[in-house]
Amino acid sequence: AAGPRCFYPRRGPDGSSVLGSESRAGGGHIWLRKEGETPVDRGQGYGPCWHPDGMRVLFSRIEHDAYRVLAADLWSVEVATGKAVRVTDSVDVAETEPAFSLDGEQLAFIDAASGEVRVVPSSALFDREGEVGR
Repeated sequence: AAGPRCFYPRRGPDGSSVLGSESRAGGGHIWLRKEGETPVDRGQGYGPCWHPDGMRVLFSRIEHDAYRVLAADLWSVEVATGKAVRVTDSVDVAETEPAFSLDGEQLAFIDAASGEVRVVPSSALFDREGEVGR
């Protein structure tokens, strides 16, 4: 989306948008490109995935020491506005690499603290309209 440092492209549910991750020395960024438009930097984040509604993107913001992840939480950003909202605020779990099931009912992520793949109902984090629900 933004140049040779981009990786992990993810096509949006509507087929006309693409997410990309950019590697930067100060922390990775998420880029969004809609068909026929200029790519937009959606801010710091890692491992983005599309919410099944296509109106928001889920990603991780991490703290690391250049060797390992020290902490990570999931965030959601609205595609239209760029408004980012923290989804998790975990102490013992470092949520990275989120991915929704095809039906949107489950959310999987890697816990960088333990190395485990975890799966939770997406309803534990999002309400019926896809808004962050706690």
